[in-house]
Amino acid sequence: PRSRLSIHRAFREDFATRSKLRGVFEGSFFQPILFNLDKEIKEGRLCIRTDRDICNDVGLRDKFIAMLHSYHPFWLRAGLEAVLKESIPRHVDGDDRIALTRCIKTKVINDPSVSAAVAYHLEHSDGKVLNATVELRKAQNQAMLKKVLCLIMLLDKCKSMRILTRDPCLFSMGNGANNVKSSKALLINFAKDYLSGEGDIEKHLRQLGFRVEHEQSILSEVDFSVANLAVD
Repeated sequence: PRSRLSIHRAFREDFATRSKLRGVFEGSFFQPILFNLDKEIKEGRLCIRTDRDICNDVGLRDKFIAMLHSYHPFWLRAGLEAVLKESIPRHVDGDDRIALTRCIKTKVINDPSVSAAVAYHLEHSDGKVLNATVELRKAQNQAMLKKVLCLIMLLDKCKSMRILTRDPCLFSMGNGANNVKSSKALLINFAKDYLSGEGDIEKHLRQLGFRVEHEQSILSEVDFSVANLAVD
């Protein structure tokens, strides 16, 4: 079990990191980009494919979660907490992957606050909405798409700015079949697997005011710290 001191230290680090990323996300640079992004999604120019039911298709959901786990857990936690504007409880045994997976399932893929908002809308729609299931899926997909693109843009920007004292690689060094090492690659994979009619997602984001930059080099993954003077 983790000591009280290590838990307190992790809490303080989480708070400081989340505060810095939220400062960037809510700052003047991102505000016009987020306005443009929200408009593109609401007007259907950026949307999830209709044959991609990430909420209910277990295979698609697991693939989507694995894609986000291409990020280093430190950065994934920090980015999700900044975008969602809430802290993510740590798993009892300290396994961040379990805690982050739970957050992705319940706050990104299938957000209960979105379901509640749709239910309220349907209740006060005077019967004009014919298919509640379609409306709910559309709302969940729009919310999920916005969160994912915000996450990708925010982490790319913060990593490029090097705003944190602790600055691990943005992407996990062993992220399995995904083998993602750049924001551009992650964007392309996401667009190819889940977005509708999106020929060039990188260009689309540039038109909204954002250019992805970060690419992780092999050199950045090398640990140059000295572990043992007798050996090193």
